Amino acid sequence: MYWNDRLYSLDVYDNKGNLIQELDRFEKLDDARAAYDAALRKPRRVDHVLTLRLTAMILRRSDSTD
Repeated sequence: MYWNDRLYSLDVYDNKGNLIQELDRFEKLDDARAAYDAALRKPRRVDHVLTLRLTAMILRRSDSTD
C-alpha cells in the first residue's frame, strides 16, 4: 500500500486555512473516523481546526456543529 492510496486524511489547519500538519492517512473510513474522534478528545490550540477529509472534500471539521 502506497501513501497516496490512502484516501482519507486527518489534518490540522490554522484559522486562516493554512495546512499546519497532516497527522495521518487512512485506507478505511472507519479507521479515519476513529482517529478523528480520538484526536478531538486531545487538547489542541483554539485557533487550530482539525479536519477529516476524503481527498479534497472535508467530511468533518472541529469548528463545525454538523
